[in-house]
Amino acid sequence: MQIFARLPPADPERLRDLQDRGWVRVREPKRALMTLLVSLPFMAVTAALTIGIFTLFSAVSLEDLGFAGSSFSFSISLPLVLGILAVLVFHELFHLLLIPDVLRSDSTGVGITALGAFVYTEDVLSRSRYLLITLTPFTIISLLFPIVLGIAGLLTPSFFFPILLNSMSSSVDLLTAILVLTQVPPGASLVSTGSITCWKKGRGTV
Repeated sequence: MQIFARLPPADPERLRDLQDRGWVRVREPKRALMTLLVSLPFMAVTAALTIGIFTLFSAVSLEDLGFAGSSFSFSISLPLVLGILAVLVFHELFHLLLIPDVLRSDSTGVGITALGAFVYTEDVLSRSRYLLITLTPFTIISLLFPIVLGIAGLLTPSFFFPILLNSMSSSVDLLTAILVLTQVPPGASLVSTGSITCWKKGRGTV
């Protein structure tokens, strides 16, 4: 496993070799900033889901979440900062630990850029595994965790902003999952080189 200072660039020679052997390039935004812009509608949806879950439980009101009439405010505190850091760490850990043989992989690692942290691998993954890796942080942190806390009566306003941050940052994950679901057939494999993702039917090898 590696630590990356930036997202590794795509290898043109490797990409040509993959395409020569039947790998198909996934149609996706070519730049990180464009990916972020395209994911903005998903960000609105994920943020609305978080607000909805919190307001679903009577112990938490809109006023508790910082909404008062038409205004919105919040204060920064040490527990809030620690909560946000914990969510960021767990988000990337869920991605990372679901990659098969992650500790022995020479082409897998984590990094951070101006747009946030990321997990990267050039290992071949099945479509189902790829989707599991992509969607698990949002599903667990932003959906299951607050719902379980709410049912148990433990969902307090202090959880709101860290979970909201996870929901909003998961918008790119949701966009990625939709691109795969709409372009890659079930049972196929996926592999990445830099920001480029390719797929092939069956258990592909590189």
